[in-house]
Amino acid sequence: MIASKLHLRRLYAFPAVFILIFTIAVFRYVQKYFVDVNLGQILFFINTSVKGADSRFVNLFIQQCVLTPILYTLIICYLPELKLLRFKSKNSYAAFVSVLSLFLTVGYIFYKVSPDTIKHFFANESTDFYEQHYAEPRETEIHISQKKNLIVLHIESLESTFKNQEFFGENLLADLQEIEEKNVQFKNFQDGYATDFTQGAVMALFTGMPSKYHNLINKFGKETHFFPNYYSLGKILKDNGYSLTSLQGTDSDFGGMRIFLKDNGFTDRIDENTIQKNYPQYGQAGTWGYTDDIVFEIAKDKV
Repeated sequence: MIASKLHLRRLYAFPAVFILIFTIAVFRYVQKYFVDVNLGQILFFINTSVKGADSRFVNLFIQQCVLTPILYTLIICYLPELKLLRFKSKNSYAAFVSVLSLFLTVGYIFYKVSPDTIKHFFANESTDFYEQHYAEPRETEIHISQKKNLIVLHIESLESTFKNQEFFGENLLADLQEIEEKNVQFKNFQDGYATDFTQGAVMALFTGMPSKYHNLINKFGKETHFFPNYYSLGKILKDNGYSLTSLQGTDSDFGGMRIFLKDNGFTDRIDENTIQKNYPQYGQAGTWGYTDDIVFEIAKDKV
């Protein structure tokens, strides 16, 4: 009994040491695998779904931010057993390590993370843009006299940089640029409020509103609704006799996209799971779903 109590005392410093190593591991993980992620985006996905995400990132998080900190913490807590450090008691060693760990945690954050990064991560953005410019669609007369096919393409990470011939050797957007010059275009386009990530941008396009995490309703993974009170573009088109189809190469459960599309009039929804089932000629999906060329082939077939 006495021996077991002594063993437990060695773990008194465990929480503080683990917090230190876990904090360092998480910051290193985020800086290495993600860019410009803020708390709002994290809460968004916690409130929706991460199903369909690349499992490698989950495995890496468990390895680097959970298992490794636990291992290092146990080694530090049992250092006195190696007789390398001398303390009057196990309690004094635990107290020393706990205080030192907390100081090191705070010091690491301030040393490795810039104030702007911390401010961006915890930023609680506010804007009066929508109060000034949003027009309630239900209060606006919308009449579609001549129905035409409407095709909306969401292209991830496409930017004017790809026109740089000095860097790429050629203008990679030559075909699009030719179309652009003959049609309406928007220059100097910038991300709006709470639209600087994929799901946020897509949802803003269809609703004209930001997708702040506190607007979501999630019953711990149960089927729910996504912006049910917004009279979105999808609902407007459906009310005017359109048949809506969505197509993506990834799992539509990720980020709550499937529920969002369902609630906004898309009756035909094609995603990674549908492609795998109905288009076996394209084989198995990659870690982030099917590639763009496959998605475009299916889109041409649908059109």
